[in-house]
Amino acid sequence: MPTLKFKGKQHIYAHHLTVLYRPLEPDETGSCNPTNTPATKDGNTTTT
Repeated sequence: MPTLKFKGKQHIYAHHLTVLYRPLEPDETGSCNPTNTPATKDGNTTTT
């Protein structure tokens, strides 16, 4: 199987280890789909 070889490959490969983990939290104020909006039968939300 062919592989790519380039300078700094190991640094880029291990980059995910340096990124801080933070769980995603929903923000209802900036949501495009608020929880109180009814959904149509095709899954899209309606706006009034």
